Amino acid sequence: MKDCSVEYALDLLTGKWQMHILWCLCQAEIIRFNELKRKLPGISNNALAKSLRELEEN
Repeated sequence: MKDCSVEYALDLLTGKWQMHILWCLCQAEIIRFNELKRKLPGISNNALAKSLRELEEN
């Protein structure tokens, strides 16, 4: 199962905020950093920036 594409995708999206961020990004055509932060109560600037960088790398 190591070469399974589903397992690979889940490994990329295992962060606490990854799925929440992707959901918000899919709902909006264009969204700015602060708008995204307002849609994710409880996330810090550092956590949001780090999660966005990780999603971008992947």
